[in-house]
Amino acid sequence: MTENYRPTKAVIDLGAIEKNLASFKKGLGNTEIMAVVKADAYGHGVLEVAKRAVDMGIKLLAVATPDEALFLRSNGFQEKLLVMGASPASFVPVAQQEEIALAAISLDWLATASAAQNPEFFH
Repeated sequence: MTENYRPTKAVIDLGAIEKNLASFKKGLGNTEIMAVVKADAYGHGVLEVAKRAVDMGIKLLAVATPDEALFLRSNGFQEKLLVMGASPASFVPVAQQEEIALAAISLDWLATASAAQNPEFFH
């Protein structure tokens, strides 16, 4: 017999997530809402939560890392994406190609990112 020393479990209720989003939308009116789905949607399942959010009209998804953003893109999400965490400047051309917004983390980062960008993107 195996003893369970951590009897906790997470129950993911997409209906509750949908209810919360509906409440936010009602309370905020025409304000655009960003669904933060970093860290596998806080362990709730990024693909399921992001899909439910998009189905409810959310047009902006935020993640923590470039890898998370690329994962969403590779799974068909075309909505606006924001990487909130630090991204290496070498990711800038990929972000441009994939239309992923990046957080600027410092003035030095901006200078390095500017040098790394794909100049053809702006022509």
